[in-house]
Amino acid sequence: MTTLANAPLIEVITELRWGKIFHPEGEGSIAFQFSEDERNFFPGQFKSEAKQRGFNFHEAVNPNIPLPHLVKHRFRREANTWPCFQIGDGIFTVNQTNDGYAWNTYKDAFSEGLAVLDKSHPDTLEKLPLIGIELRYRDAFFLNEGESSANFLHNKFNFAFVIPQKFLASDSLEKEILNNNFSFAINSTAPVGIVVVDVKEAIINGKPGFIMDILIRSADEKAPKSSSEDLVGWLEKAHLMQKHAFKTLVKSDFAETFK
Repeated sequence: MTTLANAPLIEVITELRWGKIFHPEGEGSIAFQFSEDERNFFPGQFKSEAKQRGFNFHEAVNPNIPLPHLVKHRFRREANTWPCFQIGDGIFTVNQTNDGYAWNTYKDAFSEGLAVLDKSHPDTLEKLPLIGIELRYRDAFFLNEGESSANFLHNKFNFAFVIPQKFLASDSLEKEILNNNFSFAINSTAPVGIVVVDVKEAIINGKPGFIMDILIRSADEKAPKSSSEDLVGWLEKAHLMQKHAFKTLVKSDFAETFK
């Protein structure tokens, strides 16, 4: 795949979640159960396997917070470099910023991370009780000086946030919309799951603009099998869906400015 030279990418994240689900007695909620081996030995085993592959920098985060699916360990080749592997109870992610991003190298990093996970987890990869996988691309777009948020959306994207003029005609209302946010979700068949698009106004490094998240998720009965082949295959389909979403939601002349 051709990578945009000036891509608006902030970060791409692929996340796996797993856990044995049980219902606490007398409660209507669900909880997740993890073995003592996973809680006590998995982080150390992952660290050892990752180090053998050159991921020598380890950072512990969120200490003493016993929550499921919360990242507690980060692994990089060196400090502040990418990709970054993250793990916790029932969670594994592969993160990559725009710095050094290319699709093929990111996919290879995901495959490498799965290999580390397979060798270090007490259940191995294929026996993980997978509950979901998601791919998220987060992009940043900046407004030109003097450009309004409404005009930016109208001129740069193939969707619009429209307020009826009759509503704005009230003498009790000012005419400028303060937050132009846009969000929708739609089911997908390749991969089987859901696509979520979320566009929000934001201040990015001190500058006004928009953050766009394109998220593809397959969870519960729609989750793929937890083999490396199936998970990488899922990632490839999800990436094609992300490309389709970006190309069709962002106007082509605006997208040309990123090349």
